[in-house]
Amino acid sequence: MLIRSILASVSAALLGISCPHATLLAQPTTNFGGLGGGGPITSHVGDCIAPHARHMIEHRIERNTRSLTFDPAGSRGTGPFMFWPQAGTLFAEIGCNTFVDLDPGPAFSDYLCSPLTYDGHRGIDADLRSFGEQVIGVPVYSVLPGIVIDRADGHFDMHTFWTGEAGNYVILQHAGGIETWYFHLKNGSVLPQLGQVVRAGEQLGQTASSGNSGGPHLHFETRINGQTYEPFAGACRPGASGFAIQPTRPSDTYLSDMGFTFTDLATVPGWPFASPRTGQLALSDDRHWIWTNINYLPAMSTFRFRWIRPDGALSWESPIYPFNNPDFYGRAWYWFNWWIDEMHTITGTWRVQMEINGRQLFDAPIEVRPARTPEFNRPPAPVQVIFDPPAPTPDGVVFCRVQTSLLYDDPDYDIVRYRYVWRVNGAAVRIITSAGLGDAIPTGTFAAGDLLSCEVTPNDGLVDGPLASISFDVPGDCDADFNHDGSANSQDFFDFLGAFFGQLPEADFNHDGATNSQDFFDFLAAFFAGC
Repeated sequence: MLIRSILASVSAALLGISCPHATLLAQPTTNFGGLGGGGPITSHVGDCIAPHARHMIEHRIERNTRSLTFDPAGSRGTGPFMFWPQAGTLFAEIGCNTFVDLDPGPAFSDYLCSPLTYDGHRGIDADLRSFGEQVIGVPVYSVLPGIVIDRADGHFDMHTFWTGEAGNYVILQHAGGIETWYFHLKNGSVLPQLGQVVRAGEQLGQTASSGNSGGPHLHFETRINGQTYEPFAGACRPGASGFAIQPTRPSDTYLSDMGFTFTDLATVPGWPFASPRTGQLALSDDRHWIWTNINYLPAMSTFRFRWIRPDGALSWESPIYPFNNPDFYGRAWYWFNWWIDEMHTITGTWRVQMEINGRQLFDAPIEVRPARTPEFNRPPAPVQVIFDPPAPTPDGVVFCRVQTSLLYDDPDYDIVRYRYVWRVNGAAVRIITSAGLGDAIPTGTFAAGDLLSCEVTPNDGLVDGPLASISFDVPGDCDADFNHDGSANSQDFFDFLGAFFGQLPEADFNHDGATNSQDFFDFLAAFFAGC
């Protein structure tokens, strides 16, 4: 269901949403407001691949596999899956609320016996927060090594309704009768060609909304010997998981995004379009609007807001209002509008808090100024980065993951993009800008004894935030070759001393997370041992 913001009263009538103050006074004289519009988000209804499109694709696969010359089986891997094949973090900024339908009848059930699926759905859908992230780019990777047995590109990629088309996609064949399908990709982003062998972790394309799709998401489908396979294991899908470490689905409600605006949200499109956002409000603004991306909202949930003045005192607390949502929503987009008396007389950093079902989900700062100014902008918040796995190996896929807040990653609530620079022994091997909180390099990108590093610079579209970096000295045949020139000699000794006394990260010789005397002794032991 495509959600668009419409007039509050119409929204309430059409969507069954509680609107305590659907009609607001032009010049209110006391604190009030409420829910303005919104509702559940679904990027499609039923299977992402329409029956006629699936039949066509299966025919193409049969034709292609007859004509392709296959590589040795060693380059076509089997499971388990070591990662979710999409940039960023699943169940965080990458929302996931549609899984394989495991009920053979007209009813539907996902792997946890919950209703997060649709009748006949054969894959897993992972959504972006909006088209804004799609425009920046969110890569999709091969989850296993394999060969491309079908692909398509060149199709429109911002559908907001279900066209029945196949769209842009990549299908890979792996060993053991396994196929993986990657659908709804961005126009012009599909990289591998038919018959090409790809490594695990190799970028296939970018997330979008091409084909039978109502919003930007990846439809990831797994087939084994022609049969649909759900890699997530649970009460309604017993047995071993298809993931080496299965991503954990949150049990509680959480927000993947929110923001403030002085724009009447009844006048702009809602999800999947990016919502207007600001870090400043003026004393003279008529009222302010708050929009939210809510995940895992129980049926008949309630909400309440609080406004905290710059001096820390409570200005106003709203009553508890119902969403009036009759069902459990995997994802929802709701917006609210409010008039708060003191926000029209007191400047400074206000904080707005939101509770859902009695639990606080945000405590968000907003600047109230005498007047809004177009040049007002602050850089993104500092980030930290980690390697996943923490000790990368040449035969594995490595992610560089960004650690930051989903809601406060930018003080002005701008969409943040991240510039990833991967280096091996100082030479750049991959440079990409992505809206995902993570990026990957495929197997075989580096070797034993190499120095692997990842640098990440956040940017709000105007200015950079502070650069964050991480490095890892991959164990090799000769650990004492500190400068990676192919031999261990006196230069390595002097280079290590320089790094050690300069407290540089690469002097953490034993990779215990700190540079200290133990690193010095461990390096000396390796050096005088000849390796």
